[in-house]
Amino acid sequence: MERIEAATEKVGNIFYHSPIRIRAISALRKQFESFCRIKADAEVLEEIRKITTAFFEGCQVLKDEDYFKLKEKAISKNDATAGWFEKYEGIGETEDKQK
Repeated sequence: MERIEAATEKVGNIFYHSPIRIRAISALRKQFESFCRIKADAEVLEEIRKITTAFFEGCQVLKDEDYFKLKEKAISKNDATAGWFEKYEGIGETEDKQK
């Protein structure tokens, strides 16, 4: 009789914990989906960083006059590019000071 009661209790616990498991799996699935989106965004941002770095490294072959024309044109098209140019020019100054 005790074995039957113990078995019945275990079955009851399974049914009791099932909704908890379902909620936990659902929450885990949502977290995994969020992780995948964030990872994809991070990969895109890394590619943008690489492209930006390559662009500014390419700007080193320009004469100063042409560089400033490019800078003015880019900033006139999109003000946000001013920060990129400031950062690029600041990096050059920092490297010069370190030498």
